[in-house]
Amino acid sequence: AESSVKAVHHSAAHALATFATNHPNHPEATSKLFSLADHPHMPVRLTLLHFCATNKSTQARKVIDTMTSDKDKTLATEAKRYQELLTMENSKTTQAEQPAPRTQWSVKGRVVDG
Repeated sequence: AESSVKAVHHSAAHALATFATNHPNHPEATSKLFSLADHPHMPVRLTLLHFCATNKSTQARKVIDTMTSDKDKTLATEAKRYQELLTMENSKTTQAEQPAPRTQWSVKGRVVDG
């Protein structure tokens, strides 16, 4: 009976994550999903973690950061992996947003921007 309850909780979390992904402006879907961060069943928390990796909100990033110290080592490792991927992604985005460096040429003693 307990495994059935866990399976229902996991299915519900998955359905909620799918709904929240497809309806990002729904007022309660994402907040209800975030409330599962302390759920006792690891697959429910893992579903939340996967959602957070694609959500890109500040709240999602906080959940990922918190889950890096989850009691389940598999979940904590996955959270750390997402944390690293998001850090690299943010670094690439920041670099892409910066203007290209200006090239300067010296023409007969004068510096010319190119």
